[in-house]
Amino acid sequence: MFRNFKHRLFEMALEKSKYQDRVFFLMPQIVQNWCLCEYCKSYDSNNENYNCWRKELIAHIKNLKGVPVKGNKKKWTYEEIIKNCEYNTIKVVKNMCEDKLDDEEDINFTESIREHLYLSFIENIDFIIELISGEDKVSDKIKEYFRI
Repeated sequence: MFRNFKHRLFEMALEKSKYQDRVFFLMPQIVQNWCLCEYCKSYDSNNENYNCWRKELIAHIKNLKGVPVKGNKKKWTYEEIIKNCEYNTIKVVKNMCEDKLDDEEDINFTESIREHLYLSFIENIDFIIELISGEDKVSDKIKEYFRI
């Protein structure tokens, strides 16, 4: 019975291209919510939207974490985030966040604040990849990181 279960799980697992497509489509939300949570951590710990943004960030990461793959999830995640999409560059992170930050009309995101948020994401890419592909509990690690 266990052998049959493992076989069925493997059949449900995604091939590399389908998994990387999912990473591609979820990364903008992960980047945006990361930057908004970082804003709360660094500049506005009483922001009423923090819990919502944190829960969305956790949900998007868990969405990827829960996907079984037919290969090396950490390697594939790294390839998509760094090599294919270049989320380790200010230009790409800025493009992903700019409209979302502009939509938050109650917050004055100065250029220096924006740059801080973008750099925070870039500096924590390895942490995020590890959350997606590792064994750690996502919600605990995110709460621990942002500690508001």
